[in-house]
Parts: sequence; structure tokens; C-alpha cells
Amino acid sequence: MTSNIMMHSAQWMTAGAGILHIEAPPESLVMSGGVIHGTQLWVNLPRAKKLVLPRYQDIRGSQAALLTTPDGGALIRFIAGDIAGYAGPGVTHRS
Repeated sequence: MTSNIMMHSAQWMTAGAGILHIEAPPESLVMSGGVIHGTQLWVNLPRAKKLVLPRYQDIRGSQAALLTTPDGGALIRFIAGDIAGYAGPGVTHRS
């Protein structure tokens, strides 16, 4: 499976029993000297779920709620979990 990450989107992966993840920016971007900004966050699965089936979720920005802090100082694109009546589209593995 190949997926292109778009602006404001997330690739939500569960490695579990095995998933192959390769960083491969588009050739045209590399050749033009373009820049990509991104963040990766890796979370360890609980011991009992180390060998679950791998899962890949392509979460587009329009699927995730855009929230703000009470003081308006930050915007948060809510990808997974639940808080204050909002639920993110990413499926998680809770212990």
C-alpha cells in the first residue's frame, strides 16, 4: 500500500506483528530542492498487544476536529482519543 501524506493529514500506523514504513518524498520535490516539515511520534504498545495485526489509517485533515485551547493560544488537530466531547478518527490500542 502506498499513500501520499497531504497538508494537515496524518499517517496513523500500528506496527504490531509487522508493518513496513518507508519515507519517500515525491521525486519532483527532491529534484526542485523543496522542503517537507513533519513530526513523527512513536508510542509503544502494551505488552499484551505487541503482536496485534498491523494497521494503517490515512487520516485527512478534514476528518480530524480542529480545536483551540481555552485562551486561544494554540490550535490542535485532534487525531486520536477523546476529550471534552470530541473523538479523534484514529483507532488506538488501550491497555
